Amino acid sequence: MNARADSITDPLKIAINKGLELAALEKAESLISSALQTGECDDEDLILESAGELGSMNVDKPRQLKLMLDAVRYFYVAGKSSVGLEVAEQARQFAVSAAHGAQATVALTMLGVCAADTGNFSMAMEAYADALSLTQKHDDTLQEAKIWQNLGAALLYSGLFREAIGCFSTVFRLVKRAAEVNPFVAVAHANIALCHLNLDEIS
Repeated sequence: MNARADSITDPLKIAINKGLELAALEKAESLISSALQTGECDDEDLILESAGELGSMNVDKPRQLKLMLDAVRYFYVAGKSSVGLEVAEQARQFAVSAAHGAQATVALTMLGVCAADTGNFSMAMEAYADALSLTQKHDDTLQEAKIWQNLGAALLYSGLFREAIGCFSTVFRLVKRAAEVNPFVAVAHANIALCHLNLDEIS
């Protein structure tokens, strides 16, 4: 009797839990999307809490990951990179466990951006290196170009101008492989010029 009752209630419990998770996902989506679009939020702790809950759900993993990364972007733009760093690490772990390579790359890139912004350059370098490995594995040239530019920026801010020039110059090789990299060429030239300026190489 108990076994039969359990077999009946198990699907019901699963359906209820799924419904609760979906409602929580939609609530988080509304909160995070609104904050990212407007740049304002009445309760940033609620965004952090919602982003943390997204990693424990099992409703729509790509959608959950996107929202976690949107939360990172919000905190970065809001000047709270240390909070964004926390969410980016959660997103990275979730993306890896869910085997979403492309979003794991974005999560690692955002982790690097937030780490560099908080002055943790060693963490930023490690995150960018891991992101580069993933992009090269998945042959994602556009994302690879973005990472090289971010890595170059981190090195520039660290005062490692020669190393930064090497990163920025990589875009000239990548643009030969993929035309969509072309918008990064002008940015790369500008950043290389800035590095030479800091090296007193005015010519």
